[in-house]
Amino acid sequence: MTARTERKDTIADFLDGLDRIDLRGLSTFDSFDALMSGTAAHDVPGGGAKGDQLIVKGISLQDLSASDFLF
Repeated sequence: MTARTERKDTIADFLDGLDRIDLRGLSTFDSFDALMSGTAAHDVPGGGAKGDQLIVKGISLQDLSASDFLF
């Protein structure tokens, strides 16, 4: 489930190992390494436009992997 407000998407119910975040066609990132480079402590940037954010609640950055995303 995502909530869209002011160029910020929040996923509040992500289930690791079950859900995948589909960034196809929505992002300039084409790999997990590109997505994760320069991330803040608890936010995962997504989208391609300056200032866009994707916040995944309830999971740490260390628990996310390439298999959690579709590029």
